[in-house]
Formats: sequence, C-alpha cells, structure tokens
Amino acid sequence: MGMPRKPSQAINLLHKDLDMQNIPFKQVSKELGEKWNQLSDEKKLDYTNRAKELNDEYLIKLHEWQLQMISVGKADLVSEKAKQKLFEKFNLKKTKKNTARKKNKKKLNKQ
Repeated sequence: MGMPRKPSQAINLLHKDLDMQNIPFKQVSKELGEKWNQLSDEKKLDYTNRAKELNDEYLIKLHEWQLQMISVGKADLVSEKAKQKLFEKFNLKKTKKNTARKKNKKKLNKQ
C-alpha cells in the first residue's frame, strides 16, 4: 500500500472543471485566477467545501497508512512527528525494534 497523495486545493478543483487545454501554459494561472475571482461566494464555498472533504478523506487514509507501516515494521517511512502523534493518540508504546533502528541510524550518522 503506497502513501496516499495529497488532495487538490479549491482553485485546482476549479481548474479541473474548466476546459483550459487550448490556453498556453503561461496564461493558465492568470486566467484561472481571473475565473476564481469572478466566481460567486457560493460557488467558491462549494469548491472550498469539496476540497475540505477531500482533505479529510486524505487525513484518514494517511493515518491508516502510517499505522500500517508501523505495524509491519516499516516505521522508518513515517515521520517522527507523525509517530509521536500516533503514539499519543492511540496510547501505543514504542517497540524495542523501533528504538533499536533509531540508535543504529544515530550511529551511522555520527560516522
């Protein structure tokens, strides 16, 4: 199972909805910004809410992936900050295997 990809932001969702294939690359961001500014507040809120829903789904998948990596012994793929949050959230204890890897990494880095 690969690490989940971050979701698109609201303006990128608008870009996906618009047909901008015939526009030169340099003009895409300019025209996209203009289209975004022309949108009603209600439409902007729709895109923002959709982006938030996608982000919430992403965070759930990310936590599942992180827990899976830790459980199969690939904790080195998970950032230290994320591991600390997961250990606190789920009252997990660090295994000797994980701490041994840290010590070995520190030794390697010193050399």
